[in-house]
Amino acid sequence: MKRILVPCNFSPCCERAIRFAAQLAEISGSEIIVLTVITGIGPSGMQDPYLVDVEEKKARLKFREITRTFSSLIVFRHLIRKGKLLPSILKCITKQEIDLVVMGTKGSRGWDQFFMGSNIEKVVRTSPVPVFAVKSDVQVSSIRNIVFPSSLKLTNRS
Repeated sequence: MKRILVPCNFSPCCERAIRFAAQLAEISGSEIIVLTVITGIGPSGMQDPYLVDVEEKKARLKFREITRTFSSLIVFRHLIRKGKLLPSILKCITKQEIDLVVMGTKGSRGWDQFFMGSNIEKVVRTSPVPVFAVKSDVQVSSIRNIVFPSSLKLTNRS
């Protein structure tokens, strides 16, 4: 595993995902790519260049604050993209040759957001690489069982 992607808006659940990814990176020697997707949509419903600039500056500041707390042996890179979350994540997975996605989640909020929430559920369904959904602070060493999607066809060899 060379690259771990953490989509991040710097909410508490995203910060938990970064901490989990840092544990994985420490074990595997992977690089962590933190992806912040900015919409910059103002009250008018249109993209506001001023708002995009403000959001970008806030994201850069938060990234520096968070990554400063980790070992200097862990390599972090911050990418900021403008647009919609899911297409930005999928494009990043391909272009950056991502091996694993780690996302923070608050957990289920009912049938409208089946399983883990609308954004993470969409990523889990469409990602070409494995996705870890991190709901709480967890130590990598405590993981014993992992559930992964499968079509259960006997012809799949991967």
